[in-house]
Amino acid sequence: MTGSQSHSGPDSLRREAWVEELQSQQGFYPVVTAGALLANNTLLPPDHMFTAFLKVNLIRDMLCLFSNSTQQFATIVTLGSNICGHPKICHGANPQALNHQTGLTAAVIDETLGGLIYMLKRDGSLPPGPAFTVHLEVDYNAPVPASTVVICTAQLDRLERRKIFLTARVEDKPGGMLYAKGSAIFVVPREASNKEAPPDPAATQTPVLAEQLERRSSRSAQQA
Repeated sequence: MTGSQSHSGPDSLRREAWVEELQSQQGFYPVVTAGALLANNTLLPPDHMFTAFLKVNLIRDMLCLFSNSTQQFATIVTLGSNICGHPKICHGANPQALNHQTGLTAAVIDETLGGLIYMLKRDGSLPPGPAFTVHLEVDYNAPVPASTVVICTAQLDRLERRKIFLTARVEDKPGGMLYAKGSAIFVVPREASNKEAPPDPAATQTPVLAEQLERRSSRSAQQA
């Protein structure tokens, strides 16, 4: 079966070899764990969707990580077996499905992007205040099997005034099988942005983020 298998149960993902490598060699550290979600010991509300999924075993484990050095946010999920649209395929994860703009894969992408925005606000790379999804596009590359582990990794693309552009990838492990790619636009409400001076991207980016965005801009110019 395509996809990596995992031990079952909350917080078992941390024993995966490649998850340990992410933390020891790439600087990722835990932000949210399944155990903390089930104990209502996070900043997320108790009625959060993934808390409910964990309680009924639609998701068997979940771990969110953030890297200060790369400014990437990762959501790692052990999928349950009762999350299918097509037989043995995660709902909304089949390139041939008519409903492929919806489903669990898109939800994981959206939540991962939201987690990234939260962490970038916390470290000062983005201004404070709420931000909401106004556009989410998902390209499905391969079906996601049920009962496997997936990782969704998100990063910031660019800022345009109140708009935040982000991208994400869903894989079976870092650099492994690509299941889906996502791009999204989050918007800070006008009322929230008016409460403070418009953010200067150069001032709100950390040196690492500014350097990354400059490199991407240079590559885009060269390709053009």
